Amino acid sequence: MRIIGYILSTAFMLASFVGAGQDLHFSHFDKNPLYINPAMAGKFNGKYKLMSIARNQWNTVTVPYRSFGAMAEFSQIVDGSPIGSAFSLYRDVAGDSRFTTTKLDVGLSYSVSVNYNRTSVVAFGLQAGMHHYGLDYSQLSWDNQYDNDSGFNPGLPSRESTEFQSIFAPSASAGVAFIKQRGRYTFIGGVGAYNLLRGNLSFSRIGVEEVKQNIRLNYYGSMEILSGKFVFVPTLLRTQSSVLHESIVGFKTRYQPDAYLPELSLGVMYRWKDAFVLTTGAAYGPWEAGFSFDINTSNLVRASNGYGAVEFFISYVGQSTKRAVKRKNRFQVCPTYI
Repeated sequence: MRIIGYILSTAFMLASFVGAGQDLHFSHFDKNPLYINPAMAGKFNGKYKLMSIARNQWNTVTVPYRSFGAMAEFSQIVDGSPIGSAFSLYRDVAGDSRFTTTKLDVGLSYSVSVNYNRTSVVAFGLQAGMHHYGLDYSQLSWDNQYDNDSGFNPGLPSRESTEFQSIFAPSASAGVAFIKQRGRYTFIGGVGAYNLLRGNLSFSRIGVEEVKQNIRLNYYGSMEILSGKFVFVPTLLRTQSSVLHESIVGFKTRYQPDAYLPELSLGVMYRWKDAFVLTTGAAYGPWEAGFSFDINTSNLVRASNGYGAVEFFISYVGQSTKRAVKRKNRFQVCPTYI
């Protein structure tokens, strides 16, 4: 219970630093698997995992876009079960209107071994929850609040329809993932589909067409290559909806000098036509923490001066076997029940 208290305290400290956040967008997506694919719930070496993540973006351009997340995962809902579970909470605040997004989700995954030596796993995942969206009209100014004599007058009526300042929408997501281990190599890939219920996000109900959520598809793949004391990890993430898309390619190197010394990592990613992302981190025993910095390269660079975002995460794995296994078996990503 003391460990849980420590991780929750850290989560709230990160939340106070970053506030609450933008439309969900994290650079440490490889450390935040529930954001990529519901089928990845519970896919780690250990019994349970707690994590918090925080992000601050566009601090030099406008009102910062701030994001915070907290997650709890369980590799098995009961001992020997092929079912993993996860709980996640995300909160964002974006822009002048303080547009807030709060997402509370619960997910389950089911894993099946597909070969006799249990080195290949196919996982299926479902996730459901309730999402809340809100904005603060008092932070905005309108054309009708300007006059020729005094300029802007916040006391003037805006004559805008502001009857809805918050809405709730149920959400459902699904995914499939494949995990393959072969000698020094471990491959992870899959597809996750989000916003399947396509809830109405319109803040007006008077003569306005519904604003449906776009279904978001994530295509993810990574390869872990063990070479002596180094692990090389190329990564690819493609996010796509009906109107927007994003591609990220990255490469990370992890170094573990000894089984009982901290593991260190460095990496670089490129978000297509948007930013380079520099990452660093350290892991010791059940603890892991990391930091990333986004260097903006888009057309907004004239205003941002290259400053895109900073991001932190910290995680704890309970009853981890990560440091207990020998190095040659270190990448046994397949759960022990198969």
